[in-house]
Order: sequence, then C-alpha cells, then structure tokens
Amino acid sequence: MAQLVSYSLLVLILSNKEMISLTKATYLRYCKYIIGFGGPLIFHKSSVYIRDGLERYFVFIFFSSYTLGVFFAAKQLALIILVLITVVNRALSPYIMEKLKNNELKTQVLDSMFSLLILLFLVIYYALYVFISPEIMAFVFGDVYSDSYKYVPQLVLGALLYLPYTISVNILYFHKKVKSISLATFFISLLHVSYIYYFSLKMDLLVMSYSTVISNCLISLFIFFIARKTLKDKM
Repeated sequence: MAQLVSYSLLVLILSNKEMISLTKATYLRYCKYIIGFGGPLIFHKSSVYIRDGLERYFVFIFFSSYTLGVFFAAKQLALIILVLITVVNRALSPYIMEKLKNNELKTQVLDSMFSLLILLFLVIYYALYVFISPEIMAFVFGDVYSDSYKYVPQLVLGALLYLPYTISVNILYFHKKVKSISLATFFISLLHVSYIYYFSLKMDLLVMSYSTVISNCLISLFIFFIARKTLKDKM
C-alpha cells in the first residue's frame, strides 16, 4: 500500500504544480485521485503476491524437501537480481518522470534501451548456462545444494527480464494507464500459475523453472508496446 501511495504522489507532484499549495477542495480531489490511481494497483500487486505464493505452494506439495531446498537456493540468486533492479528503478524513476513531464522521452530511446537490454540478458544467460557448475554452487551454498546449478540460468534470466518492465511501466504510471498494468498482470499471472501447476503435475521442475522467464518476458513485451504506443500518441 505504501508503494501505491508513493507512486501516486510522485505522479501528482510532477504533473501538478497546484500540489504546492493545497486547499481543502484540492486535497479532497487529490485523495480521490490517489484512490482512483492506486485502486487498480492493489489488484496488480495482489496478482503478483498470489502468483508467487502459489508457485512456492506447488513446489512444496509436489516435490521433495531436498528438491525444494535446491530450487530455492538457486532462486536466492534471482532475488538478489530483483533487489538490484528495484534499486535501479527507484533511482531512475524521478529522472524518467521528469523527462516525461518535459516531453523529452522518445520512442527511439525506448526501442534502443529495450533492444540492448534483451541482447545483454541473452549474453548473461548463455554465460551462466556455459560456466555455472555444481562446484560453484557448492562453494556458494554448500555441497548439499550443488544441484541448484541447473536452475540458476533460467531463474536469473527471468529476474533480469523484469528490468524492461520496471522501466516501461513508469511511462504508464505517468500517463495514468494503471488499468492496463493491472489487466496485464492478472492475465499473465493466470498463465504463470497454469504453467507451474501443469509441470508440477508432470514432476518436471526443470521445465517449470522457466515459468518466470515466460511470464516476465510476456509482461515486459506487453508493457513495452503499450508504453511505446503511449509515447507515440503524445508526440
């Protein structure tokens, strides 16, 4: 909830100079705005939390405790990437919002950024696939978790694919297209849960571990194209 309010206030401050001197009428108007802006994001955040919770639940009930430990050892590396992405996004958000406010962010910049990031992610995935080994994972987490090397490349790639989403979604926040964000998250979360449930039944954790790659790739592409269209319409 704190994130929803902070996003709403950030957009308000950058897009409305009236925020500096609030009257009772404008205060009520801004409260309604925060509810209208943040309401769909509650749906968005809920979809993400439920999706991640169900993933942990399916792994827990369908696989052994050893497999569970090995899988989530690899997932810790992906979580580190997600923390770094969150930090980068927090640092870039004011800059992106300022560029949007001044109408200085163009589709060409977004296209170049997206292409370079995808190329970089594929190189990182290939490097991890080739060089990550049981010995490295045993050194990092201990001998019992050496098998987690099988899951590292795809889990890290899935986490990295979240970066284009976090950058593109700032554009939709600025232009108040939160319903598009919520709907995209909801339907892709459904796909994600269906995928992991199906391959949990098949007892194939290796294939199931690609679920984050698929869902984050789809959500990043969808939000990117919506953000691009929004920028193009504003030009």
